[in-house]
Amino acid sequence: MCSSDLNVGQIKSYRGKGCKNVQYWQTGVDPKAFYKMDYIRKQKMFEKYKNEVVFIAHNYSNLNYPGSIIRKEVAECLCDVYGDRFGLYGDGWGNKSRGRVSYFEQNEIHNSANILLSINHFNDIELYFSNRQLTTMASGTLTLSHYIPGIEKYFENYKDIDRKSVV
Repeated sequence: MCSSDLNVGQIKSYRGKGCKNVQYWQTGVDPKAFYKMDYIRKQKMFEKYKNEVVFIAHNYSNLNYPGSIIRKEVAECLCDVYGDRFGLYGDGWGNKSRGRVSYFEQNEIHNSANILLSINHFNDIELYFSNRQLTTMASGTLTLSHYIPGIEKYFENYKDIDRKSVV
């Protein structure tokens, strides 16, 4: 395996770089770790974290990933609009971040918000998305995602996603 973050849309690219034994294994979500909380628990999470909108992601804009600019612009805009009601978590955001979040704390934070964001560093590779897409959706909280080519192969339009809103 040439990369631990390999997705089906990247297989051809890695094979072209001399990686002969490239395989694909879809990211999954543990339903015991990521799930929709009942209303009372969601309210307690809101009181604890005080988030309206949440984005859990690292900022690697120094690496010039294509989606890094979009991620940074969206994060800065939401910081300006929502102030401390915007929960930005992760490394590389400076003093705007609430810090790194443990794997097990993410579900609490997802359930604390009204809106979650899922924006990748690579948004133009077919079917490429991080586990963020799945963990945010598993919480039952509205997830706004940058469009990912081919996402309709995984999710049903108007049931799991509204394709018009993500294009």
